[in-house]
Amino acid sequence: MRTGDGSPRVRSAVAGRSVPSSHRCCATRRLGGPVHLSYGLRLPTDVRHVPVVRHLATATLTELGVSPSSIDDIALAVTEACSNVVQHAGSGADFEVRVSVEGEWCRIEVVDGGGGFDPARAAAEVLAEGPSSDLTHGRGLGLMRILVDQLHFVPGESGTTVVLVKHLQLLPGSVLAAALRMGQDAREGA
Repeated sequence: MRTGDGSPRVRSAVAGRSVPSSHRCCATRRLGGPVHLSYGLRLPTDVRHVPVVRHLATATLTELGVSPSSIDDIALAVTEACSNVVQHAGSGADFEVRVSVEGEWCRIEVVDGGGGFDPARAAAEVLAEGPSSDLTHGRGLGLMRILVDQLHFVPGESGTTVVLVKHLQLLPGSVLAAALRMGQDAREGA
């Protein structure tokens, strides 16, 4: 297992941002198996932290060789999820983001520290009232549903976890594509 400061692109994505040094990123690769990367952030609920999450996710996926279209989908979906937390969870609470990539799948969990969220009620309100006239509210849930393969809302005692799952399109020769080929070759050779 190797743990480190990350690539120059990942470091530059968070340069000058208020990400505590205590956050760790861990990438492991099992011999003959897929790359597994996971990291988590706990940040104050503040609109200034939404770009931190987005930039770190996109820089990580770029380094792994994920296609730009998959990266764009994830960037927009995670921005929507984090923006919803900032808007609805209330100030003073932290929010947490957990990102994991295994093989061709990315899973992002955005956990708010607010009073919870009822997606059915929110969808009903948007249907009844329509999106806001300034086009800034009422589109996020629909966008997230379109952008990812799975979208789940898990209520908890201290808030709601939004789970985004996306199948990744990989660039030829990428770290992930090579690891998947190695794993497949190892299984076929066994």
